[in-house]
Amino acid sequence: MSPGKVVEAILDGALRAITRAIVAAEQGDVAVRGAQVSKALALVGELQSALDLETGALAEDLYRLYDYVQTELLQGNMKGDAARFGNAETVMAEIYEGWVAMMEATENATTTASTAATPPPAGEARISDYA
Repeated sequence: MSPGKVVEAILDGALRAITRAIVAAEQGDVAVRGAQVSKALALVGELQSALDLETGALAEDLYRLYDYVQTELLQGNMKGDAARFGNAETVMAEIYEGWVAMMEATENATTTASTAATPPPAGEARISDYA
């Protein structure tokens, strides 16, 4: 699995855990809520610790967003407040969607570039060879 797909899987896992925490909070299931918040916190913490803050503003912005998500999860869990989990879910969904879109764009660009760079089979010429 590529590093990009690993990040995607971690983002997806965190988002799923937050969604389950929301349902548990709405149902008053403290044990499940706590377990799902713990899982989400661990996954978000993993994402945050993998950031290279020396690479610039994007990494710094993601760091702050992950910090916000962790704060919302902790506050939501302490207060049993599903709305705080909803805030965390919204941010993580945006990050997830942006990541997936970036991965798809990168994959499409790589595919296009490798197709354009592929030489014609032996004995065949491209029209551009004569232009």
